[in-house]
Amino acid sequence: MRKLLTTVAVAAALAGCAAPPNLLRSTDLRLPLDDYLLSPAELRELSAARELLVRRCLAAAGFAYPSRADSAPKGPRTWNERRYGGTDADLVAVDGYGLGDREPTGDKPAPKLDAAARAALEGPRGCAAKAGEEQRRGGPELDRDLPRRLASESFARSRGAPEVTDVVRKWSDCMRAGGFAYDDPLAPPADPRWAGPGKPAAAEIATATADLECKRRTNLVGVWFTAETAVQRGLVDGNRAALESIRRAADAELALSRRLLTP
Repeated sequence: MRKLLTTVAVAAALAGCAAPPNLLRSTDLRLPLDDYLLSPAELRELSAARELLVRRCLAAAGFAYPSRADSAPKGPRTWNERRYGGTDADLVAVDGYGLGDREPTGDKPAPKLDAAARAALEGPRGCAAKAGEEQRRGGPELDRDLPRRLASESFARSRGAPEVTDVVRKWSDCMRAGGFAYDDPLAPPADPRWAGPGKPAAAEIATATADLECKRRTNLVGVWFTAETAVQRGLVDGNRAALESIRRAADAELALSRRLLTP
């Protein structure tokens, strides 16, 4: 119900008959291009299936290939969880700008393979290439990066919209009033002071808490999300046929991957 109400409120704002909805937590917000982007969970499914195909291929050639899969998912749950900076009050209170148990720890190192195993894995007819072909099963050649590029374009364009630059200025004024000098809501999470392992320092939690409160006071997420929704609607309308072809191909790959991963 909450998602439906948000959708209705954004539609009313875009029609010019209402102010942007008051929004803060962005994890479950959906932008128009999200229908065509593979979610983090879907990408993990594709990666797991491809790894399974690679292991089977190498096993048939007499080589072992250890699994690189994480026991628990890492990183944001959705592409919008951190799109406008930190917005989750529960995480902020404990982890500052971190993701708690989901904090990425870097890519696992590639398995060490001898020369013969590496030759079987790599190359135009190696197991990695064969796994990719098997997943796509002769699907059409498509510009599969198009949804991601359009999403990057929409973010940049909406960032420059007058209403967004205005709300960012208000957010910055709010932060400065609290003693936190930032001009951009994406700057606090990237502050090098927070880098490194371990629990966040009190200064990080204080900054993240003030950041969240200033987002709430200015409705930064609601304004920016509404502006970006308008940009993405135009991009979807101008690329609908290509986007729908890409999504159909992705759904076919996902269906195959799920069959492979089903015990």
